[in-house]
Amino acid sequence: EAMRATDRLEAVSRLSGAPIKHLILSPPTWRRWEAGDLGSYIKLRSEAYQVAKQFGVSGGVIIFHPFRDSGDISPHFHISGTGWVDNVVSVNKKTGWVLKNKGTRTSRKQIYGTLRYELDHCGIPQARHGRSIVSPITWFGCASYNKRIVIPDDRDRRSLCPQCGAALTKVRW
Repeated sequence: EAMRATDRLEAVSRLSGAPIKHLILSPPTWRRWEAGDLGSYIKLRSEAYQVAKQFGVSGGVIIFHPFRDSGDISPHFHISGTGWVDNVVSVNKKTGWVLKNKGTRTSRKQIYGTLRYELDHCGIPQARHGRSIVSPITWFGCASYNKRIVIPDDRDRRSLCPQCGAALTKVRW
């Protein structure tokens, strides 16, 4: 899934002329969220889209994490997307949401590595039978599902490393 998302993000970046940024968007501590509840998750994610747009994010992929590295319950969203992030202080004061800019991803390898890491430990609500009921990756804004984004098919996927996305080289023994 990280490879397909990398392809789409590269296409969005080419179309918009803006670089891909890795952002972390956290709701205010007073914002209620019921862990494991689909309705609560969907409301929080929808709010995250709106707040990201206020911060100047024009679109991208959003991945939910319910916990911090410490194991504490602390919902937040990782965004890999485009836009000229500004208004951080005013939007933070107005909404209570916190945006951390983790920097621009300048290469395919960096984009893929970031997405793979984010997907490695994401969290999504599950149905009673234990299967996922929503995708770990959702697209919004200029990268949303209803936008026509053409991904060039000039790359043979088998020639890319499934681990890091780097090009493989043929070797004769």
